[in-house]
Amino acid sequence: MKSNCYKCDAVLTPDNRVGGKNPNLCNPCKKEYHRLWHLKNGHKYVESKKVRHQERMENDPEYKAERNKKGAEWRKSDPEYMKKYKAKNKGRINKVECIRRKRPHNKVKRAAECRNRQARKQNATPLWANQGYIRLFYEGAKIEEGRTRRKVHVDHIIPLNHKLVCGLHCEDNLQLLFAKENQTKSNIFII
Repeated sequence: MKSNCYKCDAVLTPDNRVGGKNPNLCNPCKKEYHRLWHLKNGHKYVESKKVRHQERMENDPEYKAERNKKGAEWRKSDPEYMKKYKAKNKGRINKVECIRRKRPHNKVKRAAECRNRQARKQNATPLWANQGYIRLFYEGAKIEEGRTRRKVHVDHIIPLNHKLVCGLHCEDNLQLLFAKENQTKSNIFII
């Protein structure tokens, strides 16, 4: 007994017949049906999948350990992955970091990091450093921000914290850089 697809009226054969819920549907019609369904309801599917994943990560330690292990193996297989990911998702990462910094338990951590940096700066400031010139750099950064409408940082040419060298917090080691340039430079030291 021959049957036809109820959407396109094509003759169904064992090669193009779909089993399951719609046995009277051919493969091309089924693909089109799923494509349209995902266009209409795809966001709900993705959200429910995220919720299920989050619940399993919280409640199932075996699942969490397995996912973490897979992630670690995958990152090891591509050592450049994080660099590529960060370059591709800069805006998203910045938003997430901003939200993390504002959380109460992270405010304490952030304050500790700031105090640590201040202590390093104080220890790296020599007695002969001219505090007036150093203050001028920070004032100049504020003026430059107002003039260009871009964030400006006071950067240490030779980084304060580096495995090869420790720079000084003095007027000869300071420069003004736009925030984006300074963040890409990080604590790189070029000999």
